[in-house]
Amino acid sequence: MKTIPPQGIKLIKILEEAGYQAYFAGGCVRDLILGKRPADWDICTSAPPRETLRLFFPFRLSLKGLRYGTLTVILGGKPYEITTFRKEEGYTDHRRPGQVSFVGSLFQDLARRDFTINAMAFHPGAGVIDPFNGLSDLKKKTIRCVGDPYERFSEDALRIIRALRFSSALGFSIEPGGKNALMKQKEALAFVHPQRLAPELIRLCLGKNALSVLEDYAPVFSVFLPEIAPSIGFPQNHPHHCFDVWTHCCAASSFAPKDPAIRLALLFHDLGKPFCSSTDAQGIQHFFGHHKISAKLTEDILSRLSLPGSLSHQILSLVRYHDACLFTEKEIRRALRRLGEPLLRKLLIVKDCDARAQTPFF
Repeated sequence: MKTIPPQGIKLIKILEEAGYQAYFAGGCVRDLILGKRPADWDICTSAPPRETLRLFFPFRLSLKGLRYGTLTVILGGKPYEITTFRKEEGYTDHRRPGQVSFVGSLFQDLARRDFTINAMAFHPGAGVIDPFNGLSDLKKKTIRCVGDPYERFSEDALRIIRALRFSSALGFSIEPGGKNALMKQKEALAFVHPQRLAPELIRLCLGKNALSVLEDYAPVFSVFLPEIAPSIGFPQNHPHHCFDVWTHCCAASSFAPKDPAIRLALLFHDLGKPFCSSTDAQGIQHFFGHHKISAKLTEDILSRLSLPGSLSHQILSLVRYHDACLFTEKEIRRALRRLGEPLLRKLLIVKDCDARAQTPFF
């Protein structure tokens, strides 16, 4: 735990000197145990919200989450979210708790969390507090819900995609009970705003286990990405293809560098194929003009996910031109004028990954 910033230790000491409990909690503890540098620092405390505000009033603050017990302190250029111990109840829309209550118990606070690997706390003196065996699940590389998985996913359907994102990013498997509950609850994703799903989808696609997750849980993704449904299992009876359309898209995306524009473009680049399939006299399938239909479907997806304009432009352009001929100097110059050098370079990567995913590689 040598990578804990001294500023974080300072904040915990301030809370403790005022007579309150305070711990690092959640994802930062998980990452520290895995030897990773945490992207976010969260502290949970027994101090009521008004007390945290009083104690840290001299610091640079963000009060955005104060109504839910969260105060963000900016110290040393880093944000630290300090949240009062709480429990959440009365989920009615698969998204938000109807009631948030502040409690005095660390156990109750950890019990409300999604997965065991995220339900651990750390104190500089006491070490790791692990009431739900998160350490064991980290060693076993397992994603397991805290308590009843069906209840956890029913409370907040975003947890379904979070489970898949952790599986992809960490290379962990979802335990059978959680997998079963996840599949049964997948339709609840329709209640989650696509803007909340977008960052989880991007991080999932960048994960080292993305290929397996995208293939194995395709029916889950099709709930909020209905455009992919026709491609799942759709055959490509062509000498240059050995996979169905969705498997090919997933494989192509997995070959790409960790660039969101390239990976998402490859994931969507052939979605139009089921809508323009034809078979010639030799029994060979063709998909003439599929890039145009794929671009339209991608445009619909991007509009719904509300991705940043620059990222959406890159993805859409790469899908639209992924099938462009770039064999002659004239063709390359034309593409350079249309796309500019940075995007053309990404297009070349897209075309390379697309070609690599056309033949067996397992």
